[in-house]
Amino acid sequence: MKSPTFTALGGTLGIDFINTMQHHRGQTVNLLNTPDAVVRWLAFIRHAGRLRVASWETLAPGPWPTEGLIRFRRDVRLFLDGGMPRDQFLAMLAQAVAAAPLAFQAVDNAERTQLVAIPTIPGSPGLLSLLAFDWLDLVVSGAVDAVSRCQNGPCLAYFLDPRGRRKWCSMDTCGNRQKNARYYAKANRIDVDGLVRGGNDAETPRVKAAR
Repeated sequence: MKSPTFTALGGTLGIDFINTMQHHRGQTVNLLNTPDAVVRWLAFIRHAGRLRVASWETLAPGPWPTEGLIRFRRDVRLFLDGGMPRDQFLAMLAQAVAAAPLAFQAVDNAERTQLVAIPTIPGSPGLLSLLAFDWLDLVVSGAVDAVSRCQNGPCLAYFLDPRGRRKWCSMDTCGNRQKNARYYAKANRIDVDGLVRGGNDAETPRVKAAR
């Protein structure tokens, strides 16, 4: 089994952030347990295309206290699991943005001009504001309704699934595990229809594995 590692499978910066809590060998693993780990995640997510250069340059100087980031991740996951009312969640997000106001840049892409949020404060406060804005956008746009959890039971990953067809965070990991589990369960299921009964001298039951 692979060791926990950063992923960019969620679809947005905010979803990738909450996926820094993972399940491994029966335990929950926090991938942002130190300031250095936060910086490594930020570099990873920048390389994955989730973080613009302007945001990276503003955030990079730090500092990187982890307490607020971990609390934010916990609250987002609580909301997604149905444990926090929508109004309370929106108020929490608005408070995070107000504590570290964002700037905006107009960016042209192939289809339209898009307003992109850029943090104005470095380190954890600026990152929290950027993450909160991403989740605000998901909620206000209604896209949060397309945020799904991986169907591999122990997995803690979420992802954006606008078409409603995706089951796994990754086919290479959770998808294959589930397919293998179903195969072995089917191969080892006992077919009791082949049992032969008699009197006291009944022959030994014949047991076969279904295929």
